[in-house]
Amino acid sequence: MPNKPSVAVMPLRPLSGHATEALIAEGIARDVTVALARARWLFVSVRVSATVVAGKNSDTSEVSRRLGVRYVLDGAVIVSAERLRLSVMLTDAIEGGEVWGERFDGGLDELFTVMDEIAGHVAGAVEAEIEHHERQRALLRPLASLDAWGAYHRAMHSSVGATREQLDDSIGLF
Repeated sequence: MPNKPSVAVMPLRPLSGHATEALIAEGIARDVTVALARARWLFVSVRVSATVVAGKNSDTSEVSRRLGVRYVLDGAVIVSAERLRLSVMLTDAIEGGEVWGERFDGGLDELFTVMDEIAGHVAGAVEAEIEHHERQRALLRPLASLDAWGAYHRAMHSSVGATREQLDDSIGLF
């Protein structure tokens, strides 16, 4: 595992099998991967590796182990009657459980605009959810077991609306 939060964006599944749907699924997955890779604090698995692993296994814990990531983003795309629907889920593959999920709809008349909006929203939500989940994990760990990332999140949590004593604790964690 990397020493910072990590995610793999799995290939999105086209549900109806139309060629257009497969292209849209591939495009959105690539756009989300690119957007997440801009977050310097987040390790994003190589897209080709995620594609290879996805072809061999659908178990998120196995995907996590093989790609060395904690979080797995997975989803599906369906196109029908000039409409697009994307459903995505973010899973904590180590602890097991869905961290976040969402559904997006849009028209195909402005396909690239819809794809840009979806990819931007998904990437922003995934970043926020991973950061929130990491903060919650840091709050539950004993102080002695915190790494730099966990100490940072614990300090940030303690510093919001803090008393002088809590601020001193936060400074120590920073």
